[in-house]
Amino acid sequence: MKRLLLGVLVLLLAGTAVPARADTTYGTVSGINGVLYDDCFSHPYAFTVGSTPTSAGYWDLTAELVGPTGQVTASDYVAEPAATGTSTFGLLCPSDGYGSYTIRATLRWGPEKGAVAQTSRLDDAHFTLRKPRSRTTLSASTRRPAAGQVVRYRVTAYDERPAGFARRAFAWVHLEKRVDGRWVRIRGGRAMTHSTGRITVRLAYRAHHRRMWVRAVTEPAPTYTRSTSPSVRLW
Repeated sequence: MKRLLLGVLVLLLAGTAVPARADTTYGTVSGINGVLYDDCFSHPYAFTVGSTPTSAGYWDLTAELVGPTGQVTASDYVAEPAATGTSTFGLLCPSDGYGSYTIRATLRWGPEKGAVAQTSRLDDAHFTLRKPRSRTTLSASTRRPAAGQVVRYRVTAYDERPAGFARRAFAWVHLEKRVDGRWVRIRGGRAMTHSTGRITVRLAYRAHHRRMWVRAVTEPAPTYTRSTSPSVRLW
């Protein structure tokens, strides 16, 4: 360690800049997997500064965030970071894309601000931002309908938010029934939820005391995934 600090000190006094290189000698960064919600938000990452020389009068950390398409989507700057800490990349939006993100960070130091004598490119870090999930619930006005009786199916759609799942307004949903071991759509069973996140679908029961399993499906959208409700058995 003494030899390392002595070598860095010589470089600082000589004013010699050393090319950046990717390693973990002077610190690390790490990403945090998360959800890319239907909104723009700041996403955190962690860093650790290891062997920054005590003789340096100033140091900082710069970071770029590369999105799934290979484009830089955000950047961050931390002046004189602590040994360990967290910072954030600001305003990540669904348009930045779902998938794997890469953090490219560089630690820089020198005798004073604006006089960078040495830089160290830290090893890249990766994390994933996934699409928000949806949830679906279904209830029926009766489980023992007579032939031809109208059954009211109440469907509620939810999507994932930072504070948890909330009802999703204007989501397309549809009903399916189990036929010969597979799920098929019920004709006339597609609708869009109201501003409350709920919709009631009215369908006549055509069978006569015959078992039928029905479920509701929230259809996938650009900002949330598909989901199905637990099945409801009639008769």
